[in-house]
Amino acid sequence: MNTAITDPYKDLAGLEPVMPATGQTWIKVEDLSYRAGADFDLVIPKLDLRAGVKTAIVGGNGSGKTTLLKLLLGDLTADAGSIALQGDAADLFGVQGRQNLGVQLQETGFNPVYRVRDLFAVNAAARPFVDPAVLELMGIPEIAKRRFGDLSSGQKQRVQLALALGHKPQFAIFDEPTSNLDPVYEEAFVDLLNGLARENPDFTALYISHTANLVETCDQILILAHGRVETHAALDDVLARSYGTKAALFEAPSETLAAIAAALPKSVTHKTSKGRLRVFGDANLPKIALTLAQDHTLNRFSTWNTCAADILEDLKND
Repeated sequence: MNTAITDPYKDLAGLEPVMPATGQTWIKVEDLSYRAGADFDLVIPKLDLRAGVKTAIVGGNGSGKTTLLKLLLGDLTADAGSIALQGDAADLFGVQGRQNLGVQLQETGFNPVYRVRDLFAVNAAARPFVDPAVLELMGIPEIAKRRFGDLSSGQKQRVQLALALGHKPQFAIFDEPTSNLDPVYEEAFVDLLNGLARENPDFTALYISHTANLVETCDQILILAHGRVETHAALDDVLARSYGTKAALFEAPSETLAAIAAALPKSVTHKTSKGRLRVFGDANLPKIALTLAQDHTLNRFSTWNTCAADILEDLKND
């Protein structure tokens, strides 16, 4: 088993996951273990995913994100432990329960000779309700007459997302839902996800993503590394504890960055990689950073409020 794990979020170990008013668990994981060959195993002693919460799963390549999702969906069988659906989700994979479920997976496909309109006709026959506004938002009418096999990867993604959300499910699961979308449809999907949460306080979503705009919509963030849960907590708590509220970026030659880092007060944290120095702190940071920027020759300088992109940047650099 892989035990030599670097823990960039060890200071977050004491954080508790956000508990919505409903407080009901929809997926309960206990003592889960799964080995995929000699080089990777996934071990999760305990994990509760709450109903009414949008949870983003993030992590570097090979961290176990897709493996976890496949175990939750039953596409893989754990070597040990249990995964239980509870409450309103107890019959989620049954015939009736699927009316409340929407799923988009990267590996899903359809018969390439089927026209898009035929796929939605079959879906409409199986669903009591399909919202045409969702189809419009994903641009389905403009590609309705085309065969699925003739679509681009982005168009296929839009079809899958519209099929997953057209019936406005209470529970939704996605695997990199915006990976092939252009910015217009990425924004449309984010708006759709937020809209479903506003319409239904019990709307529950679980999604793997490395898109900052989408991760920003989550209530909880689940960070995986080397097949282990690094942290599972409210996004705002992770940012506050690990990054503070303000951030700054300096781009310059390494000797300039070293001089800036040496001049930083101990109250801020900083990370250097590939000619870039990222600095994190409280509301005083922009003033401190601006003073340092004025004293050095830089290729680039900027400040911002900390956000999900900061977490994703660190995962990319791990």
